[in-house]
Amino acid sequence: MKRINIMTSCDNNIAKYILPQLASIEKNCKNYDVHFFLFHNRISPENINMIKVFIKQCTHITFHEVKIQDIAHYENIAECGGQWPFEAYFTIRVQDHIPEDVDRILYIDAGDVIFAGDIAPYYFDDFEGKSILATAIAFKENRISGKNEIYTIDDANSLGGRSLFNSGSYVINVEKFRTNGYTMYDYLCLALKLCERAKEKSEPELPYFGDQGLLSTVFAGDIKYFGYPQIRDLSYMPYNFRSSYWGLYRSHLSYTPVILHYAIIAKPWIMRFSPDIIDTVIASPDFPLNHVSVESVSVPLIAYLTPQHCKLCEMWWEYAKDTPIYEEADLKAKISADFFLKFYIYHNHFAAACNTQRRPPNTRAGCNHGLSNTALPMSVTNSAGLFKNQCRDNISGKKLSPVGMTRKNQIRAGLFFARKINRLVIQKNHGQGFVKAGS
Repeated sequence: MKRINIMTSCDNNIAKYILPQLASIEKNCKNYDVHFFLFHNRISPENINMIKVFIKQCTHITFHEVKIQDIAHYENIAECGGQWPFEAYFTIRVQDHIPEDVDRILYIDAGDVIFAGDIAPYYFDDFEGKSILATAIAFKENRISGKNEIYTIDDANSLGGRSLFNSGSYVINVEKFRTNGYTMYDYLCLALKLCERAKEKSEPELPYFGDQGLLSTVFAGDIKYFGYPQIRDLSYMPYNFRSSYWGLYRSHLSYTPVILHYAIIAKPWIMRFSPDIIDTVIASPDFPLNHVSVESVSVPLIAYLTPQHCKLCEMWWEYAKDTPIYEEADLKAKISADFFLKFYIYHNHFAAACNTQRRPPNTRAGCNHGLSNTALPMSVTNSAGLFKNQCRDNISGKKLSPVGMTRKNQIRAGLFFARKINRLVIQKNHGQGFVKAGS
């Protein structure tokens, strides 16, 4: 039986959501001897034990706990990389913590990646001498041939921390990692250099986009993209299919997604909507932020909350049903969805008021939110004051109100509200766990 090595890394708040992930591995990797490596530093003994007990029920998964003790350098590297904690960077020295007989290992994000089929064509693909096998998210255009080309080592200096691949799922050539000579000090020096470069620019920017930005800079020209060069289309991502793209690409997909990646803030366990809400509210063209152009403005990741994403989340929940976390997770997710929806329904009123230059009707004592015939309870309409009181112009400090607001300020207010609710929903029931949202 062939062996497949899989690793993930996370903190304590996300640890329990690995169980549905393991259930998907158990179902879809039956013909392989799977070795699952969990890298961590701060997962509680209770959660580690829960994972061990669950894996004992699996027939072909062997569990390996890898506790990283010395985290100082990882913390320093993570400091400039955006929202991701240091656990995201444990792959950069993976060779130090796994057995010598492991020659390749598949990294997947903790919790928000599940298997929906046989991963063998991806996992056992030839590295062709490269250090990483991944799914491309950026090509450069050859102006002569007009074809998409990969970035090479000559482009590394100009990338500036830009991501070339998505790190939700990628295969590491461990043998090459052992011989490439990159030390922790090398990674740290590069991180500091990228930080200095970002500070020198006239407009502040993120030095590098988390682990995938740092790895893209280090391994530019040393990454094999699955399917390339035969396929040069960014929509080709069967083994790292980001659910937020389903609505965009599904009309011309020539493949069935095998590894699903819920790469937005609205993770399956964060919010769970009923089918009727998905079909009548989230699918509505009036749903908040659906009208915002993602090309012209920085839209929070919650804007990619589509009916297709919500329905794909049900695949995660099917696996969750076979785990001990299901009942508690289901309850929290439904409460969060209700909380989210009530606030966003008010935002729909706000957007409507911006467009019509008039106040939405009946906002004081229950109102028709335009998405169904249901009246909002008083507790929801009272939240209107919260939004209006806290939305202020970033420059003048004046309150932003719908009437007379410019389009730029309408978008600014909407995005302010979206980000605020993102934080509230996650903090309300889920704490500040390590979620690689959007990656």
